[in-house]
Amino acid sequence: MIARAVWAAAVAAAVGPAAQGEAGWEVPLPDGRGVVEWISPSSFRICREWTRGPRCQGGGRSEEGSVSRVETPDQVIFQTRYLRVEVAKRHGGVRVTARDSTTIFEDLEGPQRRSQGILARRRAVERERFYGLAARAAQGANLRGQIIETDWPFLISSRGYGVYHPRPGRYRFALATGGSSEWRITAAGERV
Repeated sequence: MIARAVWAAAVAAAVGPAAQGEAGWEVPLPDGRGVVEWISPSSFRICREWTRGPRCQGGGRSEEGSVSRVETPDQVIFQTRYLRVEVAKRHGGVRVTARDSTTIFEDLEGPQRRSQGILARRRAVERERFYGLAARAAQGANLRGQIIETDWPFLISSRGYGVYHPRPGRYRFALATGGSSEWRITAAGERV
C-alpha cells in the first residue's frame, strides 16, 4: 500500500503536495487526483478521478478544525480524534485505522480503470461479514462469499465501516468469494 524506493519519491515530487480546495482536500496522483472531504470526525468521503473524465464535486463543506493533515513523500495522512486515514500518493489507495491502531478498512491497491469499468480491491479479514446492497431473495443476511450485482451500492461491514457509491449505475461486488481474503467492486464510469 505504501509506495517504496526512489520511484515513489520521484512520483511524490512530480505530483506535488495536497491542497484544500472547495471540494475538500485534494491529493494529486500521477494519473489524476483524489479528493477527501470530511463530513464529521468519524465520517468522510473520497472521490477518485483520472486525468480524462468527470471531475469530483464536493457535497458540502469539509469539517474544519477537527482534522489534521500530515504529508510524507509516500502518502497524505488525515487524523481526527476517531480515525487515521492514509491515502497513498502512488495510486490513491486508502487505509483507515481506529484510535487504537486497529485497521478498519484497507485498499489492496488504488482503484484502477479497466475495460469493464473501475475496479477496487479491498482487504477482507477473517470472519468479516458484509450486509446491505439492497433487498434480495437470498439465504441469510451475511453476503460474504457471494457475488452481488446491484444498483443500490451501499455495503456495511461488521468491522465498523460502510461504503456507499452515490453515482448511479450497476455495481458488481465480489465479497471474499472462494475463500479469498479480498473483496472487489467493479463499477461503470470514470469516477468512484
